[in-house]
Amino acid sequence: MEQNLDSYRAARHQAAWIDRTDHIGLLCAIGNDRLLWLQGMVSNDVRLLEQGTKRLQACILNPTGHVLTDLTLIAISHGQLPNLPTCILLDMPRENREKIWRLLNRFLITEDVELRDVTSQLACLSLQGPAAAQQLQQLSIEPSLIVEADHTGSGGFDIYLPIEMRHTVLHSLDIPILDEQTVELLRVEAAIPKYGAELDESVIALEANLRHTHISLTKGCYVGQEIMARIESRGHTNRGLIGLVFSPDEIPERGEVLYPAEEPAREVGRITSVAASSPAMSHRPIALAFARHEFALPNTLLYVGPSRKKAVVVPLPFISAQRGLTE
Repeated sequence: MEQNLDSYRAARHQAAWIDRTDHIGLLCAIGNDRLLWLQGMVSNDVRLLEQGTKRLQACILNPTGHVLTDLTLIAISHGQLPNLPTCILLDMPRENREKIWRLLNRFLITEDVELRDVTSQLACLSLQGPAAAQQLQQLSIEPSLIVEADHTGSGGFDIYLPIEMRHTVLHSLDIPILDEQTVELLRVEAAIPKYGAELDESVIALEANLRHTHISLTKGCYVGQEIMARIESRGHTNRGLIGLVFSPDEIPERGEVLYPAEEPAREVGRITSVAASSPAMSHRPIALAFARHEFALPNTLLYVGPSRKKAVVVPLPFISAQRGLTE
């Protein structure tokens, strides 16, 4: 555990690697109509990629606004990466790759667009932490594609490169390679939604705090757009993503139900992710959860699970400039 804490400190205060390669699926959209076609498929404004944005976060939604996948879109020019023409790279959770491949191909009719699965060709190594830019200057990686990407709340870069270069680059700097437990702790502290936890086909995108990172309400029509606009005009969803902090000896479990203090038999939410000991919160257990909006205000007391563990709602993210870090 001590080594994990050392790695955690490196990611928060210096730099550390996350090897994303085995956790992502990569599709690329090729052809003259790729941007226009994707504009109608994803929830964010793909035109931003034409205007200089290098990395665009978005979702693919169903007609009722529920999340089929979150994804990142990256514009690639011919020659930037081997065997890839000019295209849009779609980076998504590995478990969604086949589902999204089938879905997108069903929507291809007469458009000049071809989809390719390039998951086996590329690695994605993420350099995270406040010193990531400094460490990046020490690397000479050709060919590669580097984009800013924050998976921890401390900033960083994703590096896409040929799969055969993966291990050489990963061991080229004297910095830790984060294990999955530490990556999850950093993610939960930063309140970054994850597919399979905060995101799935039962979740409406606006419930998961994706409004300002993954959703455009001004670009025009896309699948699920009408629901997004309706919710925005109403003011809020029925439930939203909240942060909970617990006493040191009361560790919650994912899936446990939330109950209000004044109505201890009424179910008002459910825990989605847990970190048993958060350095950002004085090593107390923390959790992400969905709760009805009337129970989402900071300092609200909630009971959790069959044993009715006490939890207090706190602002997200757990790690913030105001709160600082306590180790």
